[in-house]
Amino acid sequence: MKKKTLLIQLLLLLPYYSLASNEALPSADSVTATTCHHHEKKTRVFIYTQLISPSLLIGSGALALCSQRIRSVDNQINRGVSAQHKRVSYDDYIQYVPTASVLLLEVCGVKSENGFKKQVITLPLSILLTATLVNAGKYSVQRMRPDQSSKNSFPSGHTATAFMGAELLRMEYGKEYPLIAATGYALAAMTGAMRIYNNKHFLSDVLAGAGVGILSVRIAYWLSPYLNDMLWKNNMSRSGAVPSLSPYLIKDGYGVTLSFNF
Repeated sequence: MKKKTLLIQLLLLLPYYSLASNEALPSADSVTATTCHHHEKKTRVFIYTQLISPSLLIGSGALALCSQRIRSVDNQINRGVSAQHKRVSYDDYIQYVPTASVLLLEVCGVKSENGFKKQVITLPLSILLTATLVNAGKYSVQRMRPDQSSKNSFPSGHTATAFMGAELLRMEYGKEYPLIAATGYALAAMTGAMRIYNNKHFLSDVLAGAGVGILSVRIAYWLSPYLNDMLWKNNMSRSGAVPSLSPYLIKDGYGVTLSFNF
């Protein structure tokens, strides 16, 4: 059972190692106007290779929906990993740690790649995209959970939330603090493994959830310059509004409230 759990964790950590070696991190805004303009143009060009790792994860998970052989592998893994044992609830909380760490590090003054002004846009947008994609999958696929508790197994929402936070950590702190990014991905992998251990998800659900979380963040960073123009360049200069980002945590989820004080 320990060997299978370790294998699942290694599979979920593969995206981090792939990203660290093959995909460049976005550059921070430069002080000079010329470099800043160059950075803005570069940020708005969507690099399609960014889609490779999340697409592979989502595609690998989706194969189980149309392949009996892969579904049988899913079932074998769950029977081996989640054999009779008491359910643990750590995954209900660990899923939020990477995202909370992004906010905590910013509050503590740890320099991020893009700064608070961009995080005001990318964090809520990432959460919105993740929630939308996860719920669209759950309610359209309606896959039965391995414990037979409900028909909303695919993809794993806990895993998507955890990998969303891990990717945010990588984008903001991975260049200067690679250990922070690695820790975020380790926690995300642990969340996915625990969902299987608790018999709440199949491996394919977890892989798809990881892909959704990563993909949502990358889309959010691509869209953020356009939203930045709308919120900051057009409105903020005229109105003098001051933004306030307030995260909140409730029993069944979490969110971020974005408000402007005039």
